[in-house]
Amino acid sequence: MLIAVCSLKGSPGVTTFCVALAAHWSAQTRCVLLECDPSGGDLATRFSLASSPGLVSLAAAARRGSGPDMLGQHTQELPGGLPVVAAPPGADHALAASTALAPEGAGRVLPLAARATDRT
Repeated sequence: MLIAVCSLKGSPGVTTFCVALAAHWSAQTRCVLLECDPSGGDLATRFSLASSPGLVSLAAAARRGSGPDMLGQHTQELPGGLPVVAAPPGADHALAASTALAPEGAGRVLPLAARATDRT
């Protein structure tokens, strides 16, 4: 199952809502939080995550192809164990990565996300 939550930049509480939703998802279904904010992400800064792996490394890997474990190779864990693919905080890198992963670009992220979450 794939669930997308979209908003305009500056919408208060969207990242917090997404983290809470993913963290409380059924334990019988694998959940991965994919942050694709073209204006720059908040998760890496908020949770002191490394800059890689994340959305930029996923976009670079998607250019070379895809496999069933590709999404998982670009996740980091939040406290509590929730796997996330964090967007970079800067708008330039985040927009470039999001554009590369859009259907007109590599076009592989949504199918990868759907396949990754279907497996338990």
